Parts: sequence; C-alpha cells; structure tokens
Amino acid sequence: MAMLLLHASTNTLIFIVSTLTKYVTISCCPDTAASILINSFRLQGNKRSKKKYEKPTAKTALGPIGYKETKAEQTAIRASTTMTTDDSTGITTSQLASPFTEASNCPQSNSRRRLERESLLNIKKDIFETRKSCGQEHRRVQRSQGQKHHRAQRPQNNKMKYPTIIDSQQLFREHDHPLKAGLDPECRSTMPLCPESFAKVMKNIDTFIFDADGVLWLGESVMPGSPRLIDYLVKHDKQIIVLTNNATKSRAVYAKKLAKLGYNPQKMNKNNLVNPAAVVADTLHRSGLNGKRVYLIGEQGLRDEMDELGIEYFGHGPEKKMDEEGGAFMYDIKLEENVGAVVVGYEKHFDYTKLMKASNYLREDDVLFVATNEDETCPGPNPEVIIPDAGPIVAAIKCASGRDPLTVGKPCTPAFNYIKRKWNINPSRTMMIGDRTNTDVKFGRDHGMKTLLVLSGCHQIEDIVENQMNERDDMVPDFVAPCLGALVPERV
Repeated sequence: MAMLLLHASTNTLIFIVSTLTKYVTISCCPDTAASILINSFRLQGNKRSKKKYEKPTAKTALGPIGYKETKAEQTAIRASTTMTTDDSTGITTSQLASPFTEASNCPQSNSRRRLERESLLNIKKDIFETRKSCGQEHRRVQRSQGQKHHRAQRPQNNKMKYPTIIDSQQLFREHDHPLKAGLDPECRSTMPLCPESFAKVMKNIDTFIFDADGVLWLGESVMPGSPRLIDYLVKHDKQIIVLTNNATKSRAVYAKKLAKLGYNPQKMNKNNLVNPAAVVADTLHRSGLNGKRVYLIGEQGLRDEMDELGIEYFGHGPEKKMDEEGGAFMYDIKLEENVGAVVVGYEKHFDYTKLMKASNYLREDDVLFVATNEDETCPGPNPEVIIPDAGPIVAAIKCASGRDPLTVGKPCTPAFNYIKRKWNINPSRTMMIGDRTNTDVKFGRDHGMKTLLVLSGCHQIEDIVENQMNERDDMVPDFVAPCLGALVPERV
C-alpha cells in the first residue's frame, strides 16, 4: 500500500491511498491528516526491511579509512559544489566536484571522487525514503503524478456517483473514478475529524458510547487526551456511556479504574458502564432459570455480576488434574446435574476438560448457551504480542457442541437492547466510538448509530480499505480520528 500527496492547501489536505489499482481518498485538515498518516504508516514501517549497516571497505571508503580532508581541501570542495536534481526522486542536493579532478590521476583521488558520488546518491535516497515514509512526497512528484492529472478532471458541481471510502470532497466524476467498476453506488464515505469538524458533528449527537480498551485506556495506562475529551463533552451536556467487551472485571472495578486514570467520577461511574458480564447476568435473570445452575467459564467480573442478581454458578477456575495414564483422549467425564445454562467468556484456565464439559452440557436442548463476546484478540501495550480474547474459546465450544451461542457483547443486539432499556437513547442522535471495525463500528452501524473509529487501538486505515474492498459496508465507519485527544480544541 502506498500513500501519495495529491493536493495541499491552507484548509485541506487530500491524499490517495492506493491498493494495487484501487484508491481511497482522505480529505481533512492538515493536523488531522498528519496524525492519520503517522498511524497509517506505523505498521508498514515495522514491515519494511531495514538496510543493514555495511562497514566501509577499500572500494567504498572515501580514500583510506579514517582519512579526513585538510582545511584547504574542504574549501576547494565547497567552492566546487553545484546544485543538481535527481530525476528518479526529485530531490535537489549538492553535487561535489572533486578538487583533484585535474590535479591528480592517482588511485586514491579516483576512489574519493567515486565515493563522493555514491555517498551523495545514498543520502538522496535516504532523504527520499524518509519523506515517503511520513507521507510527504516531493512537490515534483505531486505535480507530475497527482495535481496535474486531476486538476483538469476535477468536477465543479457534478455529484459523484461512486463515492470512495474516504472522500468528503467528492473529487471524481463517474467516468474517471478508479472504483467505479462493480462498486455499490450507495457505499458510505468516511470523513476524518479534527477539533473544528468534530464540534460541528457534536451538535447533532446527544449520547456518546465509548469502547474502553484502546480508546479510554491501553492496558493499565490512560490513553493520552481521552479524559480531556470526556470533560469537553460533559461541559456541553452530552450523555456518556462506556460499553466494553471485556467481561473479566465487574462494572464497579472498571469505575474505580476510570477514576484512578483521571476520568470524571461523576460521569464515569458504575451507573454509566456496560460490559458483557452485566448483560449476561441480566439475560439469565430475565430468562428464568427456575433454580437451575450455570456452568461458568469466565473471570471474576462475571461472578461479581451474577452474585449481585443471585444467580448460582459453578465450574470457574482451574480444573483438577486428570489421571494422564491411558490413551490420548478422555472417553468419560463427570457431569453435574440441574444445569440450566453454559456461560462462556475469557478465562485463562480454559483447557480441554472445560471444553469437554461445556460441550456435553450443551447436548441438552433446553440448556442455554450464552457467550460474553467473540473478539479474536484484545489490545495490549506490546503490539508485537497477540493476546487471544474470548472469541477463540467460544469458537472451540461452538465447534465441539455444534451449537451457536447467544452472544451479548458488541456487535450483537443484546447489548444494544440493554442500553436502550436503561437509557432510552435515540440511535439517530447517538455516536459509537471504538477502535475495532468488526465490533464497535459494526455495532453502531447495525443499530442505526453514527460511528467513529479511532486509530489508537486495533484497527487502522488499511482495515477500512479492506472492508470496503470486500463489500463489508457495515464495518466502514462514518468518521475516523487518530485518537480522542485529537478531537479536543486546544482551549476548552
């Protein structure tokens, strides 16, 4: 994937992200564009192979190793310097003419002249690659490959028939749009937000629903700038709801964590929090277990919420070690009686024994199968480490039992119904803000809310592109921003 600077003005920067022959345009203010570019190229920068350092040799050193010009030689080199432009990169640099060109034909002088040219070429290439990695193509490339072509074809008042994913300026006409072949004419566009544009959008929103991991915090650290946005919204009398797919802790524990991280305790407390543990307990309570027990695979958060509603459960924690003598498979297992539901969430003690028990309990059709969420992974402070979430555990039990669960977390409807009953929100005047397209964005899109993807967690610009290319329109957000802090004016 490459990103090309196409147009720049005082108020607008327009970029084209190209994937093979398909394009996505971005239109936003300069500060937001720079932040989005840095986030977008972060993953590509990690993948790009780094050039290894090569120790100078007799063929590449400027003269003998350790050689340093005298002051007279340095003065002569500066006097003979000329400015040239490399056609391959468009970078203007100084071209050195060696003072020894006519004075001497010795091998040392020829080696120095050759290496001076090679060093300058390497410097030019390094400068070009550095600028390119930051999304700052040279003006010559801009004119020759971007502005010159599109300035003549830019529509005046023609409405674009095939809007791109990120194209708030509607740059292309029907006949020259790169995505016109086979693209849904009704596909939605994604607009990057900056403080000025967010202030306008905010006027039409009454309720903001925030994801937590990767949005409000990352691991045990606060996400910089996020508390300021919450205070900004509270100042404008907006309703705040936190909806996380993490069921490992109860709402009370999350409320304490938010207060510890510096969030407003009056607006960010237990009464404003929703997580799958609370929704699971509410679902079981309303379903009427009639005294039956719940086989639970989950952490402390589920137990706390179920205790609060008086729901009896068992099975959590590590299983007793089984006798390993015999065959590779377990052919029998002891099961409890009077089981009315199997609840599955993230649990670090999940093993083969739990998988076998859950699958056998679910053989009975009247036993409920409830899952907290199906997130594949969760964000963490180290991007190089994959942290499996509840999704793989739920998938294993689905596969073994042959049954589909009632999943209560995002993007599924039970979480929305819970919020609707408790706060009576108007979806058309509600915005869902998160860091994942397949949970947060899809949850908002499926239930009629506006959606904002922040690039501070799991998914990035390339994920939006991939969703659009694969016609997953329900995972394309209305808005995108680098992080919550990028939406707050300098003076609140």
